[in-house]
Amino acid sequence: MGSNPVAPTQFRAVGSFVMLAIFLLPLVRPQVAQRTLNVFAAASLKEAFSSIARDFVAANPSVSIKLNFAGSQTLAAQINQGAPADVFASAAVKNLKEIHYGKSSYRVFALNKLDIALKKGLAGITCLADLDKVQNFVVADRSVPVGAYTDAFFRRAATKYGFQWVDTLYSHIVSREADVKAVLAKVNLGEADAGVVYVSDVKTDKGQVVELPIPDSLNQVAEYPAAIPTGAQDPQDAMLLIKFLLQPSSQRRLEQSGFISIVRPPGKKRG
Repeated sequence: MGSNPVAPTQFRAVGSFVMLAIFLLPLVRPQVAQRTLNVFAAASLKEAFSSIARDFVAANPSVSIKLNFAGSQTLAAQINQGAPADVFASAAVKNLKEIHYGKSSYRVFALNKLDIALKKGLAGITCLADLDKVQNFVVADRSVPVGAYTDAFFRRAATKYGFQWVDTLYSHIVSREADVKAVLAKVNLGEADAGVVYVSDVKTDKGQVVELPIPDSLNQVAEYPAAIPTGAQDPQDAMLLIKFLLQPSSQRRLEQSGFISIVRPPGKKRG
């Protein structure tokens, strides 16, 4: 028996189907794989980075950001122990240099200063010279950037208020905390009368503490650097984020949270 020949109309139908499929193929866009950036950031950056992360994701819909906040010393230790981090934003150059990172990715993106947070309703403390009257004082541990900055501030203050004034402050310290947010929380909860934090912490606080400013002559300026750890899974997107931190919109977010912008128009001095 011979095989049944395919009718010309069937050839035309099959051919038309193939041509239609080829024509439509470019219109079917492949789904872009969602990528996640693991960002390790100093605790003091929580409010600013939460806003900046939303801005970055809105501009880069294929990227999501997972934020991990803690003391810079804790984050550096986690990265060195193998924790997956694509970006490390530290409150001190020292802690960032404790990890291996791509040198070309290093950027200082903001500055900060120290501030005194006083418990609301605390009487008798009207200026920095009165600080030795505080009975319950809380600071960060010396291994934390703000704790090291606090010691530097005390050493400077000793030249103005005397070593006895500083010794009294040290004797009134009731606890040393693992990060600056824990210091602020102690004051907010009334477990301490005062604590040394950053200007950004007082600025973003919900009105539960009173600010006692530290003059620039005694203050300590903190540099905030960011870099890409050598074990980063997505260095390309990580570099985009670091560059995004220097964009005017991100610098405004940082300033709104009490940080000092690192990017200024020509002729305008940093505060």
